[in-house]
Amino acid sequence: MKIASVRFLNLNSLQGEHHIRFNEPPLSESGLFAITGPTGAGKTTILDAITVALYGQVPRHGRDVAEIMTRHTGECWSEVEFEAQGKFYRAKWILRRSRGKADGKLQSPVMELMDADTHEILESRLSETRQRIIDLCGLDFQQFLRSVMLSQGDFTRFLKASESERSELLEKLTDTRIYSQISIAAYEKAKAEKQKLQDLERLLQLDQLLPEEARAALAQEVTDLKAAARLANQQIQQHLHQQTWLDHLSKLTQKESSLSAQLTSAHTAQQAWQPQQEKLQRHEQAQPFQSELARLDQVQRQGQAVAQAVTALQQQIPTQEKQVATNLQTTTAARTAHAQAQQTLTEAEPRLDQVLQQDTHLAAQQAQYTKDEQATAQLQTQVRQLAAALEQQQTQQQKLINEGKQLNDWLKEHAQDEELVQTLHDGKAEVKNLEEVRKQQAKFQIEQADLSLFLEKEAQNINAFKAKLASTEQELKEQQTQLASLKDQTRTTLQGQEPEALEQLCHRLPQVCSQLEKQLDLSKLYLQQEARRQTLQQQLTHTLQDLHLQRTAHTQTATDLGQAQDKLKDLQQIVDLQRQIQQYEEARTQLQPEQPCPLCGSTHHPFVEEHQPQTLTQAQQNLQQQQQRVQQLDQEERALVAAIQKLELAEKHLQEQVQETAAQTQTLSQQFTQLNSALNLAHEIAASATIDQSWNARKGELQQATASLQSLRGLRSRIEAAHQTEQKLLSAQQGFRHEIEKTAEKRSYAQTQLQRLQAELEDLAEQEKVITGTLQSFFSTYGLSYSGTNGPVLLAQLEQRKTAYEQKKAQLPDLREKYQQARSDAENGKKTLEEKQQELNQRQQQLTTAQTHLQELRAQRYKLLPEGLQPQIEKQRLQQALQQAAQALQSAEASFQREQEKLNLLQHQATVKHQEQQENQYTQSELETLLLQKIQPFGYTSLAQLQALLLSEDEARQLRQQQEQLQKTVNELAHSLQQTLLEYASEKERHLTELTLEELQPLILALEEEKNQHLAQIARLEMQLQQDAALREKHQQLTQQLDLQKGEAERWDRLTRLIGSADGKKFSKYAQSLTLARLVELGNRHLLRLNDRYRILKSKEEELELQILDTYQGDAVRSVNSLSGGESFLVSLALALGLSDLASHKAQIHSLFIDEGFGTLDAETLDIAMDALESLQASGKMIGIISHVEALKERISTQIVVEKQAWGRSAIKVVSTAGMEV
Repeated sequence: MKIASVRFLNLNSLQGEHHIRFNEPPLSESGLFAITGPTGAGKTTILDAITVALYGQVPRHGRDVAEIMTRHTGECWSEVEFEAQGKFYRAKWILRRSRGKADGKLQSPVMELMDADTHEILESRLSETRQRIIDLCGLDFQQFLRSVMLSQGDFTRFLKASESERSELLEKLTDTRIYSQISIAAYEKAKAEKQKLQDLERLLQLDQLLPEEARAALAQEVTDLKAAARLANQQIQQHLHQQTWLDHLSKLTQKESSLSAQLTSAHTAQQAWQPQQEKLQRHEQAQPFQSELARLDQVQRQGQAVAQAVTALQQQIPTQEKQVATNLQTTTAARTAHAQAQQTLTEAEPRLDQVLQQDTHLAAQQAQYTKDEQATAQLQTQVRQLAAALEQQQTQQQKLINEGKQLNDWLKEHAQDEELVQTLHDGKAEVKNLEEVRKQQAKFQIEQADLSLFLEKEAQNINAFKAKLASTEQELKEQQTQLASLKDQTRTTLQGQEPEALEQLCHRLPQVCSQLEKQLDLSKLYLQQEARRQTLQQQLTHTLQDLHLQRTAHTQTATDLGQAQDKLKDLQQIVDLQRQIQQYEEARTQLQPEQPCPLCGSTHHPFVEEHQPQTLTQAQQNLQQQQQRVQQLDQEERALVAAIQKLELAEKHLQEQVQETAAQTQTLSQQFTQLNSALNLAHEIAASATIDQSWNARKGELQQATASLQSLRGLRSRIEAAHQTEQKLLSAQQGFRHEIEKTAEKRSYAQTQLQRLQAELEDLAEQEKVITGTLQSFFSTYGLSYSGTNGPVLLAQLEQRKTAYEQKKAQLPDLREKYQQARSDAENGKKTLEEKQQELNQRQQQLTTAQTHLQELRAQRYKLLPEGLQPQIEKQRLQQALQQAAQALQSAEASFQREQEKLNLLQHQATVKHQEQQENQYTQSELETLLLQKIQPFGYTSLAQLQALLLSEDEARQLRQQQEQLQKTVNELAHSLQQTLLEYASEKERHLTELTLEELQPLILALEEEKNQHLAQIARLEMQLQQDAALREKHQQLTQQLDLQKGEAERWDRLTRLIGSADGKKFSKYAQSLTLARLVELGNRHLLRLNDRYRILKSKEEELELQILDTYQGDAVRSVNSLSGGESFLVSLALALGLSDLASHKAQIHSLFIDEGFGTLDAETLDIAMDALESLQASGKMIGIISHVEALKERISTQIVVEKQAWGRSAIKVVSTAGMEV
C-alpha cells in the first residue's frame, strides 16, 4: 500500500482546504521528508486526515471523531488517494452540520470509495466502505497504525523498560491483550467446572432411596386399600340409589296432592264463570242482526253530518254578500288614485332630466377635485415622513460613530485575549489530561481500599473457616456415637428376628384381614338379600289376590255398562219422537176455522179443538239421568282397567325382583365359598358373629406387627439420617479445608495487586505534578490563579474571553459597512425631501382654482331642484307611485272577482246539501222499519234492546278464550293427576329398601368416611412411591451428569495447566514470547540494513528479556542498557519497522510516517539516526518524519511546513531543497 495524496478541509487548526501530493515532486523525488512546525501548529493533524479518510477514526479522539472539525465551521472532510493491488483509489470522509451552519446539529458522517482513474463510486455506505478498504489494503485500523504510523518512541522505552513494563508495552504495541483474557477465561472456566463437579457429588450423597422390599410392600398395601375403597364405593352407590328412589316417591306424593288441589280449583273457577258464559250466548243469538244495525247507525251519522253542513252554509252566505259590496267600493277608489299618479309623472319628467344632466357634470368635477386633494394629502405625508427619516438617519450615523470608537477602545484593552484562539485548545487538553490522571488516581485508590478491605475480610474468613472446621469435627464425633446407639436399639427391637420375616408378616396379615372383612360384608349382604326375598314373596301373594278381585269387579261393571247404554238409546228415540210431535203442534196453532189445511186441504180441524199439547220436559230429564249413569259406569270401568294394568305391572316387577334376589344370593354364596378356600377356613355364610371374631383377632395381630415394623422403620430412617449427616459433616470438613486454601490463594493475589496499584499511584502523582505546573504557567499568562481544582472554571472564563474577543473583532467590519450605508442613506434622503416639497406647493395652488369652479356649478343646479333632492331618485319615486297605484287597482279587481265567486259557490252548495238531507231522512226511516220487522219474531221489542245485548268483538273474543282456557286447564290437570298416580304405583312396586331417608343418611356418611380414609392412605403411600421414583430418576440423571461433568472438568483442568492463570500472565507471557521472537527476527532484517554491527537477541533465561549481539566484539552479548543514544535509536527503529512488517502480514507497505523519538537525541546520535533513515529510504519506501528539531530540518531538504497564523489557525506549505515554497 502507498499513500499518493491527501486533501482535506477544516480539520483542527488547519482551517480551509489543503492538498498534499506525495506522488508529485518534490515529495516523490526525495522519498524522505519532514513534517515540521511549532507545537500545536497541526503537524499530527495531517496524519489524522489520512486515518479518518481511510477508516473514519482518529487515534487521538477515539470514537468522538467530531472533535477533529475546526471550531466555528459547518463542514469538514478528508480525501486520500492511495495505491493498492496495482490500482489507484480515492477514499473520502465527510462530516457536516445541519444547514451548513457552525451552530447546526452534527449530522452522521459519510464515507465513499472511488476508482481514481474512472471516477466510479465503488462503495458509499459507511460500514461497507471501511470493509472494502480493509480488503484492498490488507490492514484494519489498528494494523494500519502499527504498520504505517510508527511510534518509534514506544520502542525506545521498550528497550529500557523492566520486565513487567516491557510486557505491558509489548501488549500495547502488538495488541496481544486477547491472550491474557483467554488465560483468565480458561482459569475461571476450569474453576467453575470443578465447582459444578463438587456440587453434583454433594447432591448424589444427599439422595435417600427406598429399598426394593420396602417399595414392594408399599405397592401391595396400596392395592389392598384400593380394593377396600372400591367395595365401600359400591355400597355407597347402592345406598345413594335407594335414597334417590325414596326422594322420587316423596316428590310424586307431593305432586299428587298439588294436582288434586289445582283440579278442584279449576272446577270452582268453571262454576264461577257461568254468568259470563250466559252473556256470551245472548251475544251470539243477537249477532246475526249486527250488520244491519251497523248500517242503520252509519246512515244516522251521515244525516247528522249533512244537517250540520246545511246550517253552516246558511250562516256563511250573508257574511259573504257584505264582503262582495266592500270589495266593489275598494276597486272604484283604486281607479281614481291610478289616474292621478299618471298625470303627476307626465308633468315632472322634463325638469328632472335637465337636473340629472347637471348632476352628472358636477359629479365629474367633484371626483377630479377629490382625487387631486387626496394626492396632495399623500404628498404632504411623504414630505413629513422623509423629514423624520432624514433626522433618524443622521442620529443613526452619529450612533455608529460612537459604537466604532467604543469597539476600537475595547479591542485595544483586550488585545492579549487574541492569543487564546491559538493556546486555549492546549490548555483544555492539559486540563483534560489532569482530569484523566485524577480519575485514574481515584479509581486506583478505590481499588486499593477495596483490596485492603478484601484482605481484612479474607483474614476474617480464614479464622471463621477454621472455627467452623473445629466445630464440624466435634459434631462428626457426636454423630458417630449416636449412630452406634441407634444400631443397638435396632437389634433390641428385632429380638433375634430377621427384618424380612417381620416385613412378610406385615405384608400377609392385611390381605387376610381384608379377605375376612369381605367375608363379613358378604355374610351381611346375604342375610339382607334373604330377608328382602321373603318380603318380596309376600308382596307378590298380596298382589295376585288384589288382581283377582279387580278382574271380577271389572267383569260386573262392563255388564252393567252395556245394559245402561241400551237403555240410553231407547230414551233418545223417545225424545226424538216427542220433538216431532211438538213441531206438529206449532203447525196446528196456525190453522183457522173454516180455512183449508195447507197439508190435507180439509176445512174441519177436530184435533185442534179436542187435543191438549204435550211437553218434552219429563223425557229429557230421564235422558239426562241415564246419560249420567252411563258416564259414571264408563269412568268406573276405565278406573278398573287402569288398576288391573297397574297390578299386572306390579306382579311382573315383583316376579323379576324375586328372581334377581335369588340370583344375587347365589352369587354371594359362591363368593363366600371362594374366600373360605383362599383362607383355608370353614365359616358358614350365615354365621356373621363367628366371622367378626376371627376378623378382630387378625386385626390385633396386624396392629402389633405393624407397630414393631414402624418402630423398625423409624430406627432405619434415623440411622440413614445419621449416615447422611455423617457424610454431610465429612463433606463440610473437606469443604472448609478447601475454602481455607482457596482464601489463602486469594489473599496472595490481592497483595500482589495492591503492590501494583501503589506503583501506579506513585507514577500518577508524578504526572499530576508536571501537568499542574504547566497549567499554573498557562493560566498566570492571562492573569488567572490556578488552585489545582478550578481548571474547568478558569477554562470557561478564558473561553468566554476568547469568544467575546472574536465576536467583538467580527463586529468591526460590519460596523464600518453600516456607517457607510447610513451616510449614503442620509444624503439621498435630503435630496428627495427637497424635490417633494416643491411638488407639494404646485398642487396646493391647483386645488384652490378647482374649488371656486365647483361652487358656481352647484348654485346653477339648486335653482332647478332644491338641495337634498336627487332627480333620479325623485323620478323613480313617481314611477313607483304609479306602479303601486296600478298594482292596487289590479289587486282590488281580482279580490272582487274572488269574493263574488265564493258567494255563488256557497249558494250552490246549500241547495245540494238540502237535497241530501231529505234523501237521508227517507233512507233512515225505511231501514228502521225493515229491521224492526225482522227482530220482532225473535222476541226483541226495540232496536235499543238488540243493541244492549251485543258485545264488542274484543270482549266476545276474550270471553271465548277464557272459556276454552278453563276447559283446557281442567283436562290437563286431570291427565297429569292420572299419570302421576300411575307413576307412583309403578315406583312403589320396585320396593328398593325398607329403610327411610333418615336411616339411610348416617349409613352413607359412615361409608364415605371409611372410603376417604382409604383414599387418604392410598394418596400418602402413592406420594411416597412417586417421590421415591422421582428421586431414583433424579439420581440416575445426576449420575449421568456427573460422568459428563468429570470429562468436562478434566478437559478444562488440562487446558488450565497449560495456559490458565488467575492474572492471565501464563498464556500472555507465552504468546508475547513468541511474538517477541518473531519481532526480533523481523527487526534484525532491518537492523542489518541500518547497521551491520549489532543483532538483537531474545534471552534464553527470561521470556521477555532482550540482549544485543556485537559482531565487532567477537559476537559478544551485551545488555540493551549498554547501548548509546544513537545505537538505541537504531535498534528501536529496527523494531518499529519489524512491527510494521508483523502487523501488515502479506501487505506491502511503501509509505511510513514516524512520529516521536527525535526530540531527546544529541547531535551525534541525530546524525546516526539520519544516516539510518536515509538508508531506509534507499530501499524504496516513502518516509515522513514528524519533528520540530532544528538540526533535523537542516538535514532533510524536502519539508512539509505547518505555520501558525492569527486566530489560532495554521497554513501548510511544501519547501524544496533551496528553501523555496512549492
